[in-house]
Amino acid sequence: LCNRCLRRISSCKMSYRSNFIPLTLLALLAGCTSETFNTESLDNEFVSHVTITASDFVIDDASRTSLELTSSGLSFTWAESDVVGIFPNAGDQVKFPMTKGAGTKTANFDGGGWALKGNYTYAAYYPFSKENYDRSYTALPISYKGQKQPANNSTAGLGAYDYMVATASTPESGNVTFNFSHIGSVLYLQLTTPDAATFTKLTLSSDSPIFTTEATVNISDATLTTISLAKAITLNLDDIAVEAGGTLYAWLLIAPTDASGKALTATLTTSASDTYTVEHAGMNYLTGKAYQLKGDLTESGTGGTGGDIGWGDEIVLNGHEYVDLGLPSGTLWATCNIGANTPEEYGNYFAWGEVLPKTNYSLDTYLFSSEADAWESLDLEHDAANYNWGGNWRIPTKKDFSEIYTNCTRKVVTQKGVLGLKFTSKTNGNSVFFPAAGCMSGTSHVCRGEYCMYRSTIAREVFEFYCGGYADQCDMFDNYIGISVRPVLPPMIIL
Repeated sequence: LCNRCLRRISSCKMSYRSNFIPLTLLALLAGCTSETFNTESLDNEFVSHVTITASDFVIDDASRTSLELTSSGLSFTWAESDVVGIFPNAGDQVKFPMTKGAGTKTANFDGGGWALKGNYTYAAYYPFSKENYDRSYTALPISYKGQKQPANNSTAGLGAYDYMVATASTPESGNVTFNFSHIGSVLYLQLTTPDAATFTKLTLSSDSPIFTTEATVNISDATLTTISLAKAITLNLDDIAVEAGGTLYAWLLIAPTDASGKALTATLTTSASDTYTVEHAGMNYLTGKAYQLKGDLTESGTGGTGGDIGWGDEIVLNGHEYVDLGLPSGTLWATCNIGANTPEEYGNYFAWGEVLPKTNYSLDTYLFSSEADAWESLDLEHDAANYNWGGNWRIPTKKDFSEIYTNCTRKVVTQKGVLGLKFTSKTNGNSVFFPAAGCMSGTSHVCRGEYCMYRSTIAREVFEFYCGGYADQCDMFDNYIGISVRPVLPPMIIL
C-alpha cells in the first residue's frame, strides 16, 4: 500500500439482523470465511476494490445444553457506512469504505486505487478509526466502556464494540487472503423481573477484576494486551420498560476472560434507583463465542442503593484500583491511599516532596527544609504517588480537589468500622471513600478517626475535613508533617 491516502473521516457502524423465539438464543452460525484481494500484478497493478466476508458468532459448545440451535438468529451483516482499515507491515493504514453489499455478509470495499506489493504483508481491522493513522498496527486501542442498548432485545449497540481483525497475510499468486475473526465474546442475558419497572443500567460484576475495559490489539496476530481491568462491566439501558413477570433481554460484548469458578452478579438499576440482582456461575468466555445467562431477578435495594455498585468504572492500573466519578476533566481517583490495601486502611504518611514513609516526621528529619517553599509545585521526581505507583499516577492538585467537591455530594460515613468521608458522583452515582487517617507529627499519630487530611501538589497546602461537623477546607500545614496521599490519574485515552 502506498502513502497517498486522502484520510477522509468516515463513520463506522455495523448492523445485525436477529430473529428470536421466547427464552431462546437462536443460532449464530457460520463457517470459516476469508477475504481476498484479486490482482494480476502486485507491483504494478492498482486494486479498485476488495471483497470482505465476516463470520457470525458461534455458539459455544459449553452452552449447548441451555440453547436451542436453529438456522436463524444473530447474524453479522455489513452496513452501508462501514469502513475497514488495512495496514501494511510498514507504513500507514489505508481506509476502505464499503461500496456494495450492505445488508449481507459479503461486501465490496473501495481503497481508491491502492497498490498491493508482493514484498509486504497486510492486516485489517474493524471498525475503522482515523486516530490509528498515528499508531502502530501492533497496538491499536479498543474499549468496552460506554456500551448502550436502546430497546429491549435490541442488538443495535453491539456494532461499535464488535472489534474484528484479519491477521497478517502475504500476497501469493496475485491474491492476499485474510481470515476475519471477532475478538470479543457475546453475552445474551435474559432476566425476568418480579415487578414492573423502567431499567436504566445493567451491571455484571465479580468479586475480582476479570473484565477487560481497555486494551490494545496486535492485528498481525490478533493478540490482546490488557491495559485496565474492572470488577464489573456496565451496559447502559435507554429507559427500557418491562412489565411485572416480563423479561429484559440484554446484549453485552466483553473481551475473552476466564470466569470459571467465579460467581457473577447481574444487577439491574431502575429509574427510581431500585436494584434487582441474580447470580450466575461464570465460565471461560472465549473469543468469537456467544453465551446465554438466564435468571429470575430479586429486589436487592431501594431508594438509591444502585449508586453504591459503581464497579463498572472501577479499574486496575499498575495493580491499583481507581474509580470514574464522571468528573468534567475526566480525572480518575484511586480507591485507596498509598500504602493501603483497602479503601478503609489509613496507609502511609508523607512529608511534602518526600516519596518514602518514615517513623519520625519532624523538621530535623525533613529532607528539604525551607527550600521546598520555593518550589511552585511538585515535579514527578518528588511526587510520592508517581514514585510509589508509577505510570501516570500523581498527587492531586488544588483544582482536582475543587472539582471533586463541586461535582460530588459528601457525607460522613462509617465504612466497615472506619470513619471517613464518602464522595458520591452527581453524574454517575459512583463513589469513593476517604478514611479519617489524621496525620503524623514527630512519632505521634494525631487526629486519627477525626480528620481526613490529604496532600496536594502545593507546599504546605492540605485538604482537610473534620468528621465531627466542621466544614471542609484547604488548610496550611508544615511541610514536614506526615499527611496521607490519595493518587489521581489523568483521563484515559479511549478509542
